Amino acid sequence: MNRNGQEEIVTFENVSYRYDLRSEQYALSDVTFSVKRGEWLTVLGANGSGKSTLARLMVGLANPESGSILVDGQSFDQSSRSNLLGKIGIVFQNPDNQFIGTTVQDDVAFSLENLNLPYEEMKIRVEKALKLVGMYELREKDPSQLSGGQKQRVAIAGVLALEPEIMIFDEAFIMLDPKSRKQLLYDLKLIQQQYRLTVISITHDHFETTLADRLLVLSEGKIKDQGDLRDVFMRNKGITPPFSEQFRRKLKQRGIQVPDRYMTNDELVEWLCK
Repeated sequence: MNRNGQEEIVTFENVSYRYDLRSEQYALSDVTFSVKRGEWLTVLGANGSGKSTLARLMVGLANPESGSILVDGQSFDQSSRSNLLGKIGIVFQNPDNQFIGTTVQDDVAFSLENLNLPYEEMKIRVEKALKLVGMYELREKDPSQLSGGQKQRVAIAGVLALEPEIMIFDEAFIMLDPKSRKQLLYDLKLIQQQYRLTVISITHDHFETTLADRLLVLSEGKIKDQGDLRDVFMRNKGITPPFSEQFRRKLKQRGIQVPDRYMTNDELVEWLCK
């Protein structure tokens, strides 16, 4: 438990990792942070900052050279691996790489086959997951005929059907057009809040930060900053903030008296309407 009484579901403690042990270059160096159960954490950083390495370590695709990683209080080892992997779902950048089924519903069902679930339970889970992402009406469709946004929704449904406690999005929305990306992210925020999912969104897209509860900034394999969005954006003028903060700063530059703090879109609209 952290000092606020909220349970920590993911903890990195002094984690370092190199892809090549002969090299002095670390992909991650002495990284320490935690993720609270039920929160949305956005990991922000440029290419090469260590974001995707973080995801690989979190799902057990790689082991840290030093330090420790705990998921729901357990470390990845042979005795806990299968149990922990059932708690985590990950969605990658290109949904085409994740398609196997000949129809949308078959593809979502495929993710459940290794769980040896009864057919009726699989059917219920597939229907529920597709309805959550708004793809149930296209359940008989060939995945190859879907748009980019629809494909990513199906990929997300495949993970949701597993009923994980933690969902990781590794640059999962970068290939979508702005409108599709915005709508999908808003839908995911509603799902996250409804089911109290822990979401870790790894990105360099600053729009995604608007949905986060907290922000972790990586640079060259090290944590540059972490904390509440308001604090991180106020401390780091070099990080491109969401539109609301950019607008607030522009108003201030023009000599208009504005609140001297970060504001969300809703807070900015409320202030403008006063």
